[in-house]
Amino acid sequence: MALDWDRIGTGDSEALLRPRDIYAGLASRPWPYLRHEQGEVLDKWFERRGDRDVVIKQNTGGGKTAVGLLIAQSTLNEGIGKAVYLTPDNYLVKQVREEAARLSIATTDDPHDPAFLSAQAVLVTNYQKLINGKSAFGVVGDGKEPIDLGVVVVDDAHAALARTEDQFRLRVPAGHGAYDKLLQLFAEDLRHQSANAWAELEDKDPTALAPIPFWAWADKHEEVLKILRPHREERTFMFVWPLLAEVMHLCTATATSAAIEIRPSCPPIDRIPSFVRARRRVYLTATLADDSALVTDFGADPALVAQPVTPGSAADLGERMILAPVALNPDLDDEAVRVLARQFADGDQDGDGVAETEPVNVVVLVPSDRAAANWAPYAHHIWRVGDLEAGVKDLQAGHVGLVVLVNKYDGVNLPAGACRLLVLDGVPRPLDGVERREAVALADSTIRLAREVQRIEQGMGRGVRDGEDYCAVLLLGAKLATAIHEARHLALFSPATQAQLKLSRDIAGQIKGEGLDAVRQALRACLGRVPQWRERSRRALAEAQPAGAGGGALRRARDGAGRGRGAA
Repeated sequence: MALDWDRIGTGDSEALLRPRDIYAGLASRPWPYLRHEQGEVLDKWFERRGDRDVVIKQNTGGGKTAVGLLIAQSTLNEGIGKAVYLTPDNYLVKQVREEAARLSIATTDDPHDPAFLSAQAVLVTNYQKLINGKSAFGVVGDGKEPIDLGVVVVDDAHAALARTEDQFRLRVPAGHGAYDKLLQLFAEDLRHQSANAWAELEDKDPTALAPIPFWAWADKHEEVLKILRPHREERTFMFVWPLLAEVMHLCTATATSAAIEIRPSCPPIDRIPSFVRARRRVYLTATLADDSALVTDFGADPALVAQPVTPGSAADLGERMILAPVALNPDLDDEAVRVLARQFADGDQDGDGVAETEPVNVVVLVPSDRAAANWAPYAHHIWRVGDLEAGVKDLQAGHVGLVVLVNKYDGVNLPAGACRLLVLDGVPRPLDGVERREAVALADSTIRLAREVQRIEQGMGRGVRDGEDYCAVLLLGAKLATAIHEARHLALFSPATQAQLKLSRDIAGQIKGEGLDAVRQALRACLGRVPQWRERSRRALAEAQPAGAGGGALRRARDGAGRGRGAA
């Protein structure tokens, strides 16, 4: 008689709760063991799983996805409730579900799937699916019963912050009837504040930027509601209106020739009760310099956010040599570096026109199509978001050459040979009215610098995905050079990146003033696995210590204002 294995070893056994045990119990494991750093943060989370908000900080490539999925499965096994895993976009939704399949964790991307609703599968979806005015999870006042959640895992929490703020932004485009009415409503206020800015708006100057005075907005917000309310079911408005209507008086507004943009100073996340009431909220991040933003944007408990879960050292991060040619020698122009990058992609590392080494994949990150055009003579491919899935698979499969990725600084995994030389040619600049207004208002503030550093660190993290990986990084332009040499910027990088930057500065100090050949020699020490470089790199990472966190005054002020009083 054939044995019925479904009836063997399953009788009185309890569901496994510890994430380590869940992994060890898998019949087919993608890796023999969890990495030390993964097991370390999972154990720390398990001890603190009763805390409603837990921030988990691991270095880029430290295996955060597996950590988040095992936490979600642990919560399901404990019977706490439904599990949601949030990612920045659908490209990453697919990646997470593929990882879950390797871990034998059941997932779905449909919030109406019975397996999710019965807490038998983890829902993997993007932030926008949860946070919008027509959310399938329910919005305050929409008459739907909010979906009760046991755990929400927010992956790439740094990216979640930007996308969450976008979801709470109402844009009234020029040409829409409400645009002209709003402009007329505040015409005198804007003219009085700045006659020049008003003239630029009238001339439809594309650079025009006119913040609507906050006192005028507060005085006339009821008239604003009357102008906007008739359009609340239009597609331009319907996904934002239910989130902002009740806090319109707390918003700031900016007029440009393209649109009037309305945004609260602090996202009213309490409009999404499923998230607010979730029993557990876990934030996964590698590069969040200012953890207080989780308090501001997600209403996380500041006392809990101030106690992030981290591995004991940064040894899980791969080796990186990070150099900024313009800081080494102002005569090294960007065009010469582009030539060098193409030569490394072709295997000509000494630049003599002969390919004497194995060609490597070179990945260039640029913020715009305009920046990408500078690389067109040297690139084998220029890829945008729609090309990423197939393109990244090609890079992971073998040699492709020099590839330019347009405006994609996070969420792309380029392990091992997929990227050996990474070039950052600029970081995204403010595009819309609100971002431009913030750039002017915050200027050189720590908040603004932290956001820039975060984007730089996200970009630099694309090329190393585990402790055995390695990659050389070149930063083009004076602004990026400043970011890795100026003290205020340096303090905002993660401890692991700070350690790598310090080591790289030691190298830079020896070749300062030299030509491009000295840069080539340094890069070859990293890519050629010179033992002295490897030993010093690993030691620097092992000695790097994790940082703490804190904050929350802006969220307290917003909540107090929403109840009709100021900050406590």
